[in-house]
Amino acid sequence: MDSISIVKELLVKNKDLLEALAYIVGILAVLIPTIIAILKFIRKKSALNFKSIKTYKECIKKENSHLDAEKLFGEQAFPLSLPEIFIPLYANDPEIKQKHEREMAEKQKPVDIEELIGKYDRLVIEGHAGSGKTTVLKHVAYSLVIDDNYAKSRNMKDFIPVLIYLKYLNEYFEKGDPCAKSGDILKWYLINKVENCLEYEVLEDLIKAGRVLFLLDGLDELKHAHRDPLINTFIHLQTNNSKNKLVFSGRPHGITGNLINKFENRHIKVNDLNDDQINEFIRKWFKYLYKEETASVKKSAESLISDIKSNEATGQLKSNPLMLTAICILYHDDKELPAQRAELYKKFIDNMLYRRFGNNFKKVLEYLEILAFGMHEKGIRTIGREYAIEMLIPVFPKEKPEKDKDFKDKIKEKFEDIEPKCGLIKFENGEYSFWHLSFQEYLCAAYIADNSNDLVHGVAKYWGNRWYKEVIELYIGYLSMNSKTTANDIVRNALNEDSGKECNKWLVAANALYDIHKDRRLSDVEKLTREKLQQVFEKESNPQILAEAGEVLGWLGDLRDLKEFVTIPGADYDLGELGNAKIISFEISKYLVSNKWFGEFIEAGGYKKEEFWSIEGKKWLKYTKYEFPRFWHDRVWKCPNKPVVGVCWWEADAFCRWLSINDKKYKYRLPTEQEWQAVATGKEKREYPWGNDWVDNFCNYEGAKIGKTSAAGVFLKGATPEKVFDMAGNVWEWIGSDYNTKDSKKDFPFDEEVQELYKKEKYQEAWDTYRNKGYPLPSLRGGSWISVSDYCRCANRDYYRPDSRGSDVGFRCARIKF
Repeated sequence: MDSISIVKELLVKNKDLLEALAYIVGILAVLIPTIIAILKFIRKKSALNFKSIKTYKECIKKENSHLDAEKLFGEQAFPLSLPEIFIPLYANDPEIKQKHEREMAEKQKPVDIEELIGKYDRLVIEGHAGSGKTTVLKHVAYSLVIDDNYAKSRNMKDFIPVLIYLKYLNEYFEKGDPCAKSGDILKWYLINKVENCLEYEVLEDLIKAGRVLFLLDGLDELKHAHRDPLINTFIHLQTNNSKNKLVFSGRPHGITGNLINKFENRHIKVNDLNDDQINEFIRKWFKYLYKEETASVKKSAESLISDIKSNEATGQLKSNPLMLTAICILYHDDKELPAQRAELYKKFIDNMLYRRFGNNFKKVLEYLEILAFGMHEKGIRTIGREYAIEMLIPVFPKEKPEKDKDFKDKIKEKFEDIEPKCGLIKFENGEYSFWHLSFQEYLCAAYIADNSNDLVHGVAKYWGNRWYKEVIELYIGYLSMNSKTTANDIVRNALNEDSGKECNKWLVAANALYDIHKDRRLSDVEKLTREKLQQVFEKESNPQILAEAGEVLGWLGDLRDLKEFVTIPGADYDLGELGNAKIISFEISKYLVSNKWFGEFIEAGGYKKEEFWSIEGKKWLKYTKYEFPRFWHDRVWKCPNKPVVGVCWWEADAFCRWLSINDKKYKYRLPTEQEWQAVATGKEKREYPWGNDWVDNFCNYEGAKIGKTSAAGVFLKGATPEKVFDMAGNVWEWIGSDYNTKDSKKDFPFDEEVQELYKKEKYQEAWDTYRNKGYPLPSLRGGSWISVSDYCRCANRDYYRPDSRGSDVGFRCARIKF
């Protein structure tokens, strides 16, 4: 058969196959141009998206490269560079709970908030005015668009930040649909508040790709009626696009129960600045201010650091980033620090305005006070241009021969001069506001004081209104500078009120008194304040109110005998896991050892005299060269009547030895486990110090939401029948017993290798090394402010390495007669 015949035969036999191939070729002929067109479209769209995102990143970089303290330098009106002056802020990780293994507690140290933003898909950041919430979000947005390494290290690679200031959405909700979807809100915001530098279609693609970090700042500045609709719509958006991240921030009154419930354990509170943060900020400040780091610049920074530590009035202020900034500015100008908070604001504002407006500064100050008062009365943070200009009329009224047009032009001209020069008002997205609410609150207080015919009752109508809490306190402080009698009378009147709802009023009054310089407080008012605060302990069940009352009392001067001991009769006790024990009569401290009491140990040379230390304790002291507890200079832990924390086992033991050396009647030591449990559980074998049933408000534990230690003995109902306080919650207590053998111990071994690993934060290696060497472990009892309720049971046991110095561990003493 020739070749032609073979081909013909194959074609006949494969006719169906050939027809199928022809059909496919025909389809491809049609599809290929379409596919090419689609690919070109995708490529074009990708190019457009890339260009849009690049433009948007430039906008983010420009808008978030400076701190909100811009223009607060008096004559030197230049912005503060965010990257150069920024310090990280910290919070406790909401997911780290108390574990059975004690080493987990070491991971409870505060975490950089930016790391938490990267760690969780949803987060709520709560902080008081000036705590730095907005600055953190600005820094996150800025860092994401300029630093790939930053994004990778925080688990946010390829994320695009969308920072939304929620105060501007009031305008949207009032003009638009109150039930609008997130897409409508985002479209409006991009067009009206971000100068349309990011197209919504591009943002929509990013959302679908799971690449967006939503940073929604200022829930408290969004009107209450608008909060839930906004929260719900963005949660719905994030739920349907779960790879995106969603962060809300706000002051406490803006963080609603609805939001907390929806975010479950994704709620954090900004910690106060600690000493290391304060020092870092001041050093960065001076270095940035002078653009160098000479010996004189370093000396100025160290002088301010020293002054802040020794100046009692700055205590509350230095832990707040905004006020720390104000302190730095004032120190730079005057080389001294004011005596109290209201004086700090007054000096700062008066000095700045005088330098900018000369002898006319009082007119400008009058205007700012009127403006602040008007805004506060309306309950708003931002105003339009028309309203801002209108508030000038009382200060510069129309003159009789002046024409209407000329008068309007004059007022506008005055405003154009004052607004950019005064340094306290900022213009953003078409509206004016004070640089921070604290300035508005102070100026409002000053207005009321300067315009009231009855100073004692000038703020009478505002008591009970949380929006005016700071205004009332600043008002009283403002008056105290010139009339201590009037200021003290206001506090006295508030404390004498007995309406059934007086506790909150008493707390505001007590805070106000503390803000009055101690030399200007009347002794009878101080005494009355202490009495009322102790009555709060009896009247209140809200743990957060109890904690606040205890802390204010501590700073004012707690006159309770916090060194008191309670006698525990000798008897036979059934101690469950510890077995039956015959307890010989002894005494135990009624309260946990307080900061004030431990301070006496330090002042007596506690860290310098070897006779106070055990053999192993001396090795630890020689190696570490410590002179104070770990958190000794951090205000959040340092309140005089709070339990001392940040002490290792050897420090607690040394304190007891110091007491013994100085008291010829008693020998002091840490209680044994059997003694501690006998006190807590009693012969009745109570489940908790107060009884067999758990009660939420009887101690400072994780569920109380206090978030830190509380003053000793404020939970009256949580005491044992013998009135020994805080045996459940507040802080874990060092015990003089070995956890494994349950036997009493006079000392625990120090190991330099373990200490070195611990110092390097190699916690797991430290634990493994310690265990592998077979060392005994000191017991812990009682639970703490970060413990779940189960850890607060009398019978619960735990342990720690003797060198550990946590913020959740303190101690109490036992003693017997010589």
